Amino acid sequence: LFLACIEAMAHNCLSLPPAWLSAPRKDQHKMMRTALLRTCRNEFYTEPKYRILHEGLLAESDLNNGQTLLLDMCDRLRGGKYGRASEMVLIACKYDLEIIVFENGTQKWIQKPTGTYQQRHTIALRWCRETIHYDWLKRINPDEPKQANCPPGRPTPAAADADAERLPRGGAGGRKRGGR
Repeated sequence: LFLACIEAMAHNCLSLPPAWLSAPRKDQHKMMRTALLRTCRNEFYTEPKYRILHEGLLAESDLNNGQTLLLDMCDRLRGGKYGRASEMVLIACKYDLEIIVFENGTQKWIQKPTGTYQQRHTIALRWCRETIHYDWLKRINPDEPKQANCPPGRPTPAAADADAERLPRGGAGGRKRGGR
C-alpha cells in the first residue's frame, strides 16, 4: 500500500519529501510509515484536517479488546505489517488525496471516486485479494506523454513501468500489463 501510494504520487508529480525519492525503493515504504506514525503522535488530535478521521479511527477495535482502530494502525505501522483501510484514509487525509481502488479478482472498483474531493489529487490503486498486495494504476490517455510532466530534475519512482497497471481512458475498468 505505502509503496504503491508513493509511486502513484511521484508519477503524478505530487509533493513528496525528496529523501523518499532518493532512497532505495525497498526503503521508501519505511519512510512513509515513519511519517504516518509521527502524524498519529503529533498531529492527529490537534490538526483540524484530521478531525474527520476521529470518529472512525477512535472506534473500538474488533481485533484487540480495549484498543482503538488508531492504536491497531499504529501497531501495524511500527511492526511493518501490510496497510489496511485505516492507513489508506490517513494517507489520503495527510497528503490531500482521493484514493480509488480496483480489485483485481472481481475486476470491479471497490472504492470509487466520490466526486466530493475535486480539489484533491486522485490516485488509483489495484488490490489483489489473493496476495493482499497493492499496485498503482496509471491512466491511459493517448494525448498524454508517457511520463507525467514533472518539473525538470524531479526524481521519478524506481519501479519498472512493466509492473504498473493501466486504466482505460474512462476509468471504468482495468487491463493488466506485464505479468504477475
